[in-house]
Amino acid sequence: MHAAVVARSVLGVRCGTMRTFSTTNRTMGVCASALVVAALTLTAGARDAAAQRKYRVTIDSQPQQAAIYVNQKESGIQGYTPTTLKLPKGAQTIILELPGFKPVQRPINVTRSEKFIFTLERQARPSVLDVRSVSSDSASGGQLFVDGMPAGTVPMRAEVAQGRHLVEVKKAGFKDYREPVDLAEGETRTLVIDLQAEAKKGSILVTADVAGADVFIDGQRRDAAPALIGDLTEGAHTVEVRKDPLQPWKQVVTVVGNQQTKVEAKLAPAPETQKGSLRVVSSTVGAEVFVDGEPRGSVNQEIKDLRPGQHIVEVRKEGFAPQVVEVQVVPGEQRLARLDLVPAQQVPKSAALRVVTPVPDAEVFIDGASVGKAPVDRNDLTPGKHYVVVRRQGYAEWKREVNLDPAQPTVVTAELSASGSLKVLSNVAGADVSIDGVIVGKTPLQLDTISAGEHLVEMKKTGYVPARQPFRIDGGEAKILSAELAVVQTGPTATDVQRQWRAMSSFSAVTVDPGRFTADIAAGFFPFAQLRLTVGALRRGMLGLDAGVELRTTGYLTSGGAHAKFQWLKAGPAAIGVDLYLGGGGGPVKRSTFEFELGIPVSLLFGEIVRFTAKPYMQVYTDRNCPSVDDKRGEPMIGEEPVCSVYDTPGNVQMRRAETDVSTISVGGQSIAGTVKELAGGQDPRERFAGFRFMLQAALEIAVHKYATVFIIFEGDPVGQRQAFRQRFSAAYRWGSDPQIYGRLGVTFKF
Repeated sequence: MHAAVVARSVLGVRCGTMRTFSTTNRTMGVCASALVVAALTLTAGARDAAAQRKYRVTIDSQPQQAAIYVNQKESGIQGYTPTTLKLPKGAQTIILELPGFKPVQRPINVTRSEKFIFTLERQARPSVLDVRSVSSDSASGGQLFVDGMPAGTVPMRAEVAQGRHLVEVKKAGFKDYREPVDLAEGETRTLVIDLQAEAKKGSILVTADVAGADVFIDGQRRDAAPALIGDLTEGAHTVEVRKDPLQPWKQVVTVVGNQQTKVEAKLAPAPETQKGSLRVVSSTVGAEVFVDGEPRGSVNQEIKDLRPGQHIVEVRKEGFAPQVVEVQVVPGEQRLARLDLVPAQQVPKSAALRVVTPVPDAEVFIDGASVGKAPVDRNDLTPGKHYVVVRRQGYAEWKREVNLDPAQPTVVTAELSASGSLKVLSNVAGADVSIDGVIVGKTPLQLDTISAGEHLVEMKKTGYVPARQPFRIDGGEAKILSAELAVVQTGPTATDVQRQWRAMSSFSAVTVDPGRFTADIAAGFFPFAQLRLTVGALRRGMLGLDAGVELRTTGYLTSGGAHAKFQWLKAGPAAIGVDLYLGGGGGPVKRSTFEFELGIPVSLLFGEIVRFTAKPYMQVYTDRNCPSVDDKRGEPMIGEEPVCSVYDTPGNVQMRRAETDVSTISVGGQSIAGTVKELAGGQDPRERFAGFRFMLQAALEIAVHKYATVFIIFEGDPVGQRQAFRQRFSAAYRWGSDPQIYGRLGVTFKF
């Protein structure tokens, strides 16, 4: 509108001037220019007006009553669905919010008046775990874990998703509490926890002066020394350390809860027969023998009482060059070493050796004898072989054989590495032990040289969950590491268990899982009501067996029986089985019935949710619908039926009365036409009705919850009829003949 006014003003001024001064060409040009400007102004105004035009837009949702925001929530609620808004042309953003549903934010393009419908997705309501302690506050302050994840301390309210959760409460000094909890959507479950105090336990660290000695606790062998024996109850325990042929060591040790008690076993010296001996054979008569730097007599004599292991043996004699050799002594055996000395004048008298190490205060041993702390300089050593050992507490022993040359001094550098000893224990013997990724042996394992620093030990064994443990060892430290290897769980997961629960059914060819059972409640016709209990008995591969009991009633006839089902094939989505039923019962006016059914159910399995089963089955029955010929009654019984009462009327008890016209008798206000035999299918109604039927059954089962399944069953015999299901024999029925098609609806509860 504003643009049109401007255009008219321009035209009025400019063209008016043209009319006044029309004689000049300049005035005509001015008027033409004014017309062009006015046209452009009108075009722009029309475009602005079109851009500002608003359309009627209807916003609706499923479900309705959602709050409507346009473009941004800050502008406020524009209405509630369904409602109509006037929105400008172009792109707009619609935001919908409804409690209990997920917010929706969708772009729309407004080009005309139209309707937009949005579907809201329901938002799952969180379930709540309300974990509290009993009045004794045993669980207060305990750490709460839900599905293995920390959730706070007790008391605690934790929001979780619906489904099954593992609730754990852990508190020092108490046994861990574990309980699986199934929560429905939006359910609040209160758990009142009572933690049981844990018996205090301690440990004993047993070391011995003889490696590998057996450690016994209260008469039971537990490990080899050194050993860390854990999980011992508070109180006195008898510790015994044995190693044949040494004298056993025994002591009573008091274990304190949550503490480690250390004991050191001193075993008696071994008998001489268990030590070794050495004979140094030499042609140099009178030469002296030194073992580990200590004089032990002359050559060619037995040197007794040597501990088993490595020894440095040296033979000396004045005027001869000494000889050194390393000998391994074995318990109970005599070792021989031959050392012939060379006269000293045939070789230079001495050689020089320098021993250095970057580690301070390291002690140097030459040929088994200590020569002081490094650095060591010796110029009096005989040429030839010598053994150099460098030791320091907290470092691995360094040992080297050197061959001294008298022509030039020999310098050796001992690169000591800080190390400690490590014993690795586990509850499973034979587990592979790796340190820093390198396999070093099997448990139990003793490692005497482990470089100081940070390491990672890992224990693995087939069938167990690997255990990993970082550790730090300092130089000279004796460390013991132990781990509990947990057995790998090969059973079904929580998801598998839920699927198994959902898949359980009563009427398909698949049998109920062993140890579980189902309860079926159904209503329909026939029977009017049915109750079944089924328990799983056997499952071997695709074969299965279940069995149960059931109760059926039609109001007049009530029967009970037993059923069984054998699953003999299950492949992919299909299953085939065999089932049978045997039962019987009775009702008023001396009715009775017995039934036997044998069928072959064939099922299609749609995941764990839907089961469709078709079952042809054979039914053999025998019914008594009226009192027998031998029954004598003075008066008609309450509830008896017309056909039965005709036979029981006084004077009409003979078989010849079977042809009696009963048209005078009415049922429900209508007369019965025909004779009694005709009404009873040509048979004396006082006799038993026995028959055979071929039935077809279709069952549809739908799991609505892992613990509940709804089902609908249709079955029937399109050919034959059963007299017991006719109105003439039962006032409970309101139809003259057997309908031959039956159905029932029910629910299965799974336990």
